[in-house]
Amino acid sequence: MSESLIPDFEKIHHAIEGIGKERLILILGTLAWVLGLGISYFFYGVGAKEDKLQRVAPRIFYILKSKLWFDEIYNFYVAQIQQRFANLLSLLDTVLISGLIVRGSAGIVGLIGLGARKLHVGSLHVYVYWFLIGLILFSAFALGWF
Repeated sequence: MSESLIPDFEKIHHAIEGIGKERLILILGTLAWVLGLGISYFFYGVGAKEDKLQRVAPRIFYILKSKLWFDEIYNFYVAQIQQRFANLLSLLDTVLISGLIVRGSAGIVGLIGLGARKLHVGSLHVYVYWFLIGLILFSAFALGWF
């Protein structure tokens, strides 16, 4: 860089430092919207019937109008990726949580109840057989066979 520009940069640096960062941001933001307003007034005028940018630079107009295809990309993501993942999680929730854990435990208790009900037939000789089977199992467990 030229030596003659360095003192100018020093002056600018000290001027910015003297203003303060908050005021600098306020000034730059205000300058940006005033400049944008002026450029749009110069380019479009007041109450234009047609979009001048569409006529002057149709490719730029198309890119700006499409918002860089953000909406299309987002809609693809939601419809194709996120929704499928949500459907998978819903299926897992329905099968694992609602099916096996909640209804599964109730189903197991119900099956045990059905089986236990089949054991109680109201006949004394069947109860004697169950008593003998229980006595044999208890004795085997007490003797350490199991």
